[in-house]
Amino acid sequence: FALKQHAGVPAQPIVCKGVNIVRGQMIAAKPKNALGSNIFSSINGRVTAVDDCNITVEESNTNYAEYRKLTGNSPAELIEEAGIVGLGGAGFPTSVKLNVKFDGGGAVLVNAAECEPILSHNIARIEKEPEHLIAGLKIVMELVNAEKGIIAEKGIHKEAIAKLKEEITEKNIEISELENIYPMGEERAVVRETLGILLEPKQLPMAANAIVINAETVLRIREAVEDKKPLIDKDMTVAGKLKEDASVHIFFDIPIGMKVADVIEKAGGLGEEYGELIMGGPFTGKRTSMEASVIKTTG
Repeated sequence: FALKQHAGVPAQPIVCKGVNIVRGQMIAAKPKNALGSNIFSSINGRVTAVDDCNITVEESNTNYAEYRKLTGNSPAELIEEAGIVGLGGAGFPTSVKLNVKFDGGGAVLVNAAECEPILSHNIARIEKEPEHLIAGLKIVMELVNAEKGIIAEKGIHKEAIAKLKEEITEKNIEISELENIYPMGEERAVVRETLGILLEPKQLPMAANAIVINAETVLRIREAVEDKKPLIDKDMTVAGKLKEDASVHIFFDIPIGMKVADVIEKAGGLGEEYGELIMGGPFTGKRTSMEASVIKTTG
């Protein structure tokens, strides 16, 4: 488990080598009064190493349906305790982003564009659990006192949009259908298409009286608040030159900390010939290696 898998300073280990831990247990804490995020174990096991960059855990008998629950009471407390960060890649601590109160008006924009080619897990999760996205959005809207919630999603995702429409009963929540062009998922593009406001390159969405938040982040917020689940799992898309086929493989709730090599094996393993291994989207992702890399919140 990397101690820095988010914007800000690294988390500080609160476990030592040799101790046994359980899934959902905090193993590294955000330093007080600093920008950062708590880190939790996604598995049961024994700590085998702790250094300045990582905590290594040897797994034993994990029941992935179970986890140690969060102890906070309010939504704000639970989101901060859970270690939730922006899961679209930026990794900015969500509790900090949501530490605002709109004074009249205000919009929460859910970025469900999934703009990078090939990536498919956000849309697949929405199709599977549309009610959870709506519930998460309502939690965020209440937390920041937003008047409106808008789910920004490409119009080509007709099944996901239809399922969301079936779940929306509130007049202040709507879907904004985006064009299928790149980079429609960039936050200024989301603001422009949903609110009709063109931000300057250095302006943040708050300049448009709005907050932009990634779809999976919203879903994990609901988990933290309603299920008291820390951020220990990540949805993933795996695609490319695999042994079995070149189709797109979608995996829900991959334990954070799992080796990239093991995730690729779940998709059938690499073919004999392949180019680079990319973590993230094909356009903005970064080259990696199976041997050295593990799944983090940011990719």
